[in-house]
Amino acid sequence: TAALPHFRRAIELARTPAALAALAECLLGLSKSEDALALLDEAAAKNPRDPQLRAARARALEALGKQNEALRIVEELASGAQSNPQFIAQFATSARGTELGPKARALVTATISRLGPSAPALVPLHYALGQYLEDDADFAGAFASFKKANDLLPQTFDERAAAAQTDDVIDSFSPDRFAALPRSARDDRTPVFIVGMPRSGTTLLERILGGHPDAAGVGELDTLPMLASSIPARLGVSTYSYRNLDGATPALMNALADEYLASIRSLAPDARRVIDKMPHNFMHVGLIALTLPGASIIHNRRHPLDTCLSCYTTWLRASHDYAVSLRGLAAAYRNYHRLMNHWSALFGDRIVQSVYEETVADTEGSARRVIRAIGLDWNDACLSFHSRAGVVTTASVHQVRKPIYATSTNRWKNYEPFIGELIDALGDLL
Repeated sequence: TAALPHFRRAIELARTPAALAALAECLLGLSKSEDALALLDEAAAKNPRDPQLRAARARALEALGKQNEALRIVEELASGAQSNPQFIAQFATSARGTELGPKARALVTATISRLGPSAPALVPLHYALGQYLEDDADFAGAFASFKKANDLLPQTFDERAAAAQTDDVIDSFSPDRFAALPRSARDDRTPVFIVGMPRSGTTLLERILGGHPDAAGVGELDTLPMLASSIPARLGVSTYSYRNLDGATPALMNALADEYLASIRSLAPDARRVIDKMPHNFMHVGLIALTLPGASIIHNRRHPLDTCLSCYTTWLRASHDYAVSLRGLAAAYRNYHRLMNHWSALFGDRIVQSVYEETVADTEGSARRVIRAIGLDWNDACLSFHSRAGVVTTASVHQVRKPIYATSTNRWKNYEPFIGELIDALGDLL
């Protein structure tokens, strides 16, 4: 969201295809896919032969639920001679489960054979092939493909640094320290935060809640992490730690709250509840409690092995560097688990607990409970999330276009022979 004004200013100066596309990509990340599509249409009209513009347009269409139109675009991009592996992987992901699936799969396998074994372009292809092999119930082949993808990604996760960061947050928000910290006076109920591990069902929950006519889902916002990162400079210190809040004032807490509220209102000005589903905001629950005392905080949980396996078999952003190894996933999950235990002990019922498996088994019952917890009356529109036109830009874009399905629960059992390291490392959490 911080970059949005700069991209808007760029197209005010010159509406070039590059500037239009840059703003469109930013809007896609903010779940503003209709606006993004309009910009990409304009950019494509100026430069109709640019394949990257067409690929971006397909992503926007898919985010809006227009899969058939998106599929036609990526099929054409992928079918060209010596096509970019990126387009082939995009085609394969979009075509999975359709009549074009066999064609897409054949292109993936042919491209993998054509490229060298360590080519970076193989990463999305191995992820895509893994999904097709899983559909065939070839779990050994699927896991091997997912492992090839992850092994090609940078192995940068620092277990000690991640554990130390978690320790620092817990220490910074000990019960005594938290009681002494300044608070904001902004008691606004508009914000709703869904926190948890990635791939834990946060998108599904956002879609259910966002179906309410008084609520709006705005995707995974970087607003809160960026506000947290700005605190040292605002306090004139050089190190990033929530311990710095010892020197904060109510005025700073009010300013942080005002900036966050302005950000979400710019995205959904008419909604009574605005849902921010950035999963890793679990690192910032203490800051939410200080700056936005009226906000709802929903902790979405899923079976640890299903959560970690889904992370491992999905190409996440580079910031999720823990997800490229089973060991890293176990370490990251343990840090998340103990931090959420800390928040639950500190804030009690202020944190609404939601369990993915319970949502799958009893969608209406789970949804009613959470809708009530965020202060809204029930509306049956919450149950039509899979058929509702709307915006989804995360890795769950295909799943949430379908009715609730149970095959995503206990998925880990299909991979049990291959994830022993993960099972052993999570041990007592299972």
